[in-house]
Amino acid sequence: MYPLRAICTAFLISLLCSVTTVAQSETAKKEKWERPFREAPVFPASLREEMNEEMHLQSDSLSEYVSPEVRALSDSLINNSGQGSLTSPGAPSVVMRHHVESPRASGVYIPKAPEAPVDTTNFNWWYMLKHGRLKLSDERVEWPRFLGWCVNIYNHVNRAINSYDPVYVEPMPEDGMIRIISDNWNDMYGIDLSSNKRVGLNSRPFYTAGLDLSYFGIGYTLSLDLSNIIGNRSEDHKSHKLGLTTQVFAIDYKFNSSKDGSRIMSLSDVPDHIELGREFPGVDMRTWSLTGYYFLNNKKYSQAAAYSYSRRQKKSAGTILVGISYTSSDLFFDFEKLPADLLPYMADQETLKYRFHYRNTALLLGYAYNFAIHRNFLINLTAVPGLGINHCYEDSQDRSRNMVAFSGHGGMSAVYNLNRFFCGADAKFDVIAYRTSRYGLISNVINFSLSVGSRF
Repeated sequence: MYPLRAICTAFLISLLCSVTTVAQSETAKKEKWERPFREAPVFPASLREEMNEEMHLQSDSLSEYVSPEVRALSDSLINNSGQGSLTSPGAPSVVMRHHVESPRASGVYIPKAPEAPVDTTNFNWWYMLKHGRLKLSDERVEWPRFLGWCVNIYNHVNRAINSYDPVYVEPMPEDGMIRIISDNWNDMYGIDLSSNKRVGLNSRPFYTAGLDLSYFGIGYTLSLDLSNIIGNRSEDHKSHKLGLTTQVFAIDYKFNSSKDGSRIMSLSDVPDHIELGREFPGVDMRTWSLTGYYFLNNKKYSQAAAYSYSRRQKKSAGTILVGISYTSSDLFFDFEKLPADLLPYMADQETLKYRFHYRNTALLLGYAYNFAIHRNFLINLTAVPGLGINHCYEDSQDRSRNMVAFSGHGGMSAVYNLNRFFCGADAKFDVIAYRTSRYGLISNVINFSLSVGSRF
């Protein structure tokens, strides 16, 4: 009796446990699927074809931009709600979760907000400037009275000095320019100290790197001296350049100064076994020049295409240049600072310290040519010799006196344009030579530049 009762009791307890376990499992499943989360509807049989790529869910539970598939599922749920066609009674609901922890992690597509179209009928100068449509030459622009008066004057002057033949020259459509410049220069001298003593000097290159930003022809260049970084040199030197180039004329200003940065390259009567090319810290140079050119064939030839990158030379053309230059130089050479093994070869000189302090005014006549090798590639050659008067100051080696002097300016450049981007290289030189009954001097400054940038 008791064993049978025990068996029945155990059977009832195990049955009750099984029912409880099944109930708990169903409750857990129900809680799992009914837990709050952002969800998409049941996947429909087909998606609506008129859905756009960039859609936004209107539901408060999902306000982020999502992919077109998720939006299509949401619209399908809205359109078919109440029809009983999405799920069957008793069947588990098939849903999709949409996590939005971060756009990158969740794969959420976030398009840019659409921009308002530009009003092409609005010619207010500030509106056009904000939308990159402002052109000073556009006569439709609505300017304030005083600003408009200034722009009119600018346009009249610009037409007078920048007219061109469109068959040969093409202006760039952009008004702004940004470029990185590597500017390097060195100075060289040939000195006749007497009838039998000649000295040749040459500085090491001075390196600078700069960032140039210009707009409407007005620009600023920020330069960094790299000579102390490249070669670990500590010479005191400075260089400044300023220029204006138009179709009709060009003006260039240059200033160079250096101290203790030359090398002795040649010296009369020095035997071959003595090494030259060594440092010579006895040079102190300071020179500046102002040069102006007028281009006779200014309708077809463009100097700006070769050196300023603001125009394009479509067909090869050349021009005669006429101009004037003014140069002021103060050069001091202390040969007492020569290496010890070279000093004996200067013993026959009456002094070891020489100063050449002078100003030079010269008339220039030369020729320049642009080779338009390709629509995007240009090579320029320029040679401008000059003849003028040299005036030596009282503290100069030749005292106060006037004499005839020869001068020369020239250069070459190569430019490659690719849409609004460009790169270029150019080399320029300025030389002055004069001679008296006792002394002679050739002074030459060479400048080499590399540029890469973009117009905007």
